Amino acid sequence: MTDDDVIGLRGKETTGPRWAAFRELNNSAARLAAKGQAVEAIAMLRNALELTYVDDAAGLDGRARALANLAGLAEGQGDTEAALRYAEQALEACYAAEAQAGDRYGTVAVRASILVNRCQTLQLLGRLDDALADVTGALDIIGDGGEGDEGLLAVSANNTRTVLLIGLERLEEAEAAAQLTLRLAAARDPRLTGYPYSNLAVIAQAFNDHEAAMGYLRLAEQVHLMAGDAVSAALAVANQGRAAMRAGDVETGRRLLAAAEQALNESDQPLRAAELRYSRAHAAFQAGDTATAHELLEPVIEVLRRAGHATALAEALAVQGDIRASMGEYDKAEESYLAAWQVYEETGARYHLARLDMRRSFAVADQAATTLNDRRRTRLLRRAFDLSLTSALATDAIRHGF
Repeated sequence: MTDDDVIGLRGKETTGPRWAAFRELNNSAARLAAKGQAVEAIAMLRNALELTYVDDAAGLDGRARALANLAGLAEGQGDTEAALRYAEQALEACYAAEAQAGDRYGTVAVRASILVNRCQTLQLLGRLDDALADVTGALDIIGDGGEGDEGLLAVSANNTRTVLLIGLERLEEAEAAAQLTLRLAAARDPRLTGYPYSNLAVIAQAFNDHEAAMGYLRLAEQVHLMAGDAVSAALAVANQGRAAMRAGDVETGRRLLAAAEQALNESDQPLRAAELRYSRAHAAFQAGDTATAHELLEPVIEVLRRAGHATALAEALAVQGDIRASMGEYDKAEESYLAAWQVYEETGARYHLARLDMRRSFAVADQAATTLNDRRRTRLLRRAFDLSLTSALATDAIRHGF
């Protein structure tokens, strides 16, 4: 893999022979990261970073680039705290470089890319307002893109905005953003089209168009494989597995998710692998294999909690509630549901709160069916009705925009 094979910022004016060693380390690390060798890439970036602690604009620009790469790799390994710390340090280096030399070395584009990447980390943590502020700031910097680094960043920023809008359940805006990203990617570098294809698949799934979703995901996988991006290809396969499950083909879903998890483990992506293990647990539960689901899920919840991955943690806790309810552990099930509720409430995910109330109502109704005491059974059924009614009304209000 050469530097031309790696999709990334190229910069403007060269920093000269003095910084040749830094550039070689930084670029080699990018190649390793693109091949999924995160541990080796991190070690190389730390060596590169040591070369940048001098007080001139070129060194500061290089420092920002190395720190930005470290932030991205830290997030992939589940260390979101380090990712945010590296991003903040990278932004400080950008401002310092720009104060000395303006945009001589292309530092403004680096700053925009850091905002985009930090937006993605903040979204994982459920800090959606902060994430939206970052991606908006990046788009203010780069505008419609154009040639060079700005064109690449326009694709990245609009793609990130699409994901954020999906998370905020603003699906019409998300679809428009995804189509814009697809057009920009096709014009700038077709290797980037896999990302908007994946987002269009998520949107199609939200509208229960499983056939369209699977078609988009297969396109995404093909694009990522042709680009040599093993991690993104694995994520596309994982999403195919999720789509198959939603369409009712649980066995295919389980097979695809297991294959994707193995690929991510081989690519030093423990957080993403944990996300897939959660999906495998969900698939096992849907297939009636409660023991396997429980075994897979318990350690995943701790990984997601340590990483602060709000979205996946809430989903995992909800499935844990389903599993516990199916085992007759209704009090523990309610604990899991309420823990998931708290995460969803903090992120403002109203639709997911409504879904969770419906799941709680099913669990309470099941509990009522096992109760011999008439008074207690009546009380539980009333509770189940209240939860289901609240869920139905909330879902209807969201659907009609009340």
